[in-house]
Amino acid sequence: MKKFIKLFAFVFVCAFITTTFSGCSNKDNYPVTNPPLQASFTGLSTANFGVSNTVPVPTYKLPIGLTTTSNSDTKITVSVTSPTGAVEGTQYKIASKTLTLPAGSVLGYLDITSSYDAYKNDRVDTLVIKITSADGVTPSDYNNTIKLVINKFCPFNADLLSGDFTVITDEWADYAPGSTITVTKVDAGTVSFKYGANNAKPILIKVNSKNVTSVTKQEYGDYGSANGGPFSVQSVNSSKNVAAPCEGTISVLLNHTNSRGDYGNYLIVLKKK
Repeated sequence: MKKFIKLFAFVFVCAFITTTFSGCSNKDNYPVTNPPLQASFTGLSTANFGVSNTVPVPTYKLPIGLTTTSNSDTKITVSVTSPTGAVEGTQYKIASKTLTLPAGSVLGYLDITSSYDAYKNDRVDTLVIKITSADGVTPSDYNNTIKLVINKFCPFNADLLSGDFTVITDEWADYAPGSTITVTKVDAGTVSFKYGANNAKPILIKVNSKNVTSVTKQEYGDYGSANGGPFSVQSVNSSKNVAAPCEGTISVLLNHTNSRGDYGNYLIVLKKK
């Protein structure tokens, strides 16, 4: 009896495994259904076009695709409107509102260009772009429209935010407003300047990915032994600690100290000439 039970159990397990895993076999020959051929935008329904002053012609490449390949070239046409009043030829340009996808291709790009001058005064626009027709293809009924928001965008660039600067504000009063000083690039995320102290050393200003400036504690020079010897500075938390590449300005609130104690916090604001 025990031998029979063991044999039965073995046969049952083998039958279960065979039945379970053969159910997904390609031998079932289930029909394969291809999606209907449609044209649509890929990705999110809203996108952002940050117009920078660091490139000659800012360009946004808007992807348009097909759900499956076509045996012939496919022309896809779009319309563009702007609820914010953006004018084609002024705020933006589109070389052609018709995109041709070669046979066998499923993805192409519509090039939209703009200029920094159109957005440098904090203008923000929205373009509503809609697929209106496509040769032999139906525009998608779920992703045939996209909103493109256009605004200025100025990433920090130490090469551009260095050189001769005008002193806008120097609360420490080493420099009079309107004076010219030099800001030097140290590395991709750091620039430096010097106060008008004796034995002046560069003060390193770091700029993070959010364009926030900071200075770690460092000596920068002295104003004579009668004034307590070498001075040090470090930044203190403030909304004024910012690099504004679009405007060409750098500002940081600095705490000054030396052997005699804490002299307080003083703002310096510099603007690129």
